[in-house]
Amino acid sequence: MLTVVQIRRRKLYGALAAIAGVLLIGFGVAGLTGNLGGTSAKSKVTSAGTVPARSASPSAQSSGPAASVSNSSATKSATSKSSSPSSAAAAVKLPVTVLNAGGASGLAGRIRDALQTKGWTVAEVGNLTTAPVSVSTIYYPADNSDAQAAAAALKSDFPKLTQVAQTPSSLKYDGLVIVATGDWDPQSS
Repeated sequence: MLTVVQIRRRKLYGALAAIAGVLLIGFGVAGLTGNLGGTSAKSKVTSAGTVPARSASPSAQSSGPAASVSNSSATKSATSKSSSPSSAAAAVKLPVTVLNAGGASGLAGRIRDALQTKGWTVAEVGNLTTAPVSVSTIYYPADNSDAQAAAAALKSDFPKLTQVAQTPSSLKYDGLVIVATGDWDPQSS
């Protein structure tokens, strides 16, 4: 027969095990959804101007089927304003996703290189797998004024990218997205 002390000890251990289990499940769900630390992995701009970034595999630069993309923990911090016209339009250069919608092999990779030369971080490179686009376009989320300003700065840095628009619902990417159709290639500029 169990003593009163043994019964209390078992109840205490049971309660502690239940609490530990709930915490482990909570952290597991938060980690899987990207909400660990109170922010979402879905391109929320923090007060420091950082955005979670995703990197693409080397095969994403080809012109073949949809690019394979994996998450990474890379982030880019805010770039301060300077006297140049391109950075006057936005205090922050947000990471950019570059999608090849044209037939030119490696176009998204060449655009990535040109963006990085001007100080932009490229979060992802791949091929457009949704409805076709007729002209190379910079897309920004409609509900994000920082992203709209960053899109204007991106257009200022690359004047041959003449089209800037709100991201359509068919385009399932966060933040800034360049959809390149082949009407602009940084190698031929």
